[in-house]
Amino acid sequence: MCRCDVNNTVSCDVNTGECICARNVEGSTCDRCLPKTYWSKSGPGCDTCDCFASGTINRSADCDVNTGQCQCKKNVGSRSCDRCLPGFYDLQDAFVDGCVPCNCSALGTVDGVACNDVTGQCSCRPSEGDVSLGGRRCVSCHFVLLH
Repeated sequence: MCRCDVNNTVSCDVNTGECICARNVEGSTCDRCLPKTYWSKSGPGCDTCDCFASGTINRSADCDVNTGQCQCKKNVGSRSCDRCLPGFYDLQDAFVDGCVPCNCSALGTVDGVACNDVTGQCSCRPSEGDVSLGGRRCVSCHFVLLH
């Protein structure tokens, strides 16, 4: 007699009771995801975690079995830990927290806009008169020549 998980079983041998599991599923009743996978939202089986090693704690490839959320470092976000959180940039394996703070000039930056999460370029305020702000942190003054 078959006692398989109906949602994650491809078939069952009625003579032996052996369950044939969907992709990336294991267990005698097809009730567990394989390591480094999580329950698929799009159908039977489990999907690969796809964690970005540089953004995860201890380069872990494991994720939450129900949501697929990888274990991100402090300043890293997204399900797979492949992007810096707003206000941070330069995701690198060598950084304990994953990304470094933008450090944008409060006076020279457009309100509420974080820096580019890869380059760290802050969003500088538009020029006023003959002065504009620039540089990665929006602290360098540039004089605009008027014709």
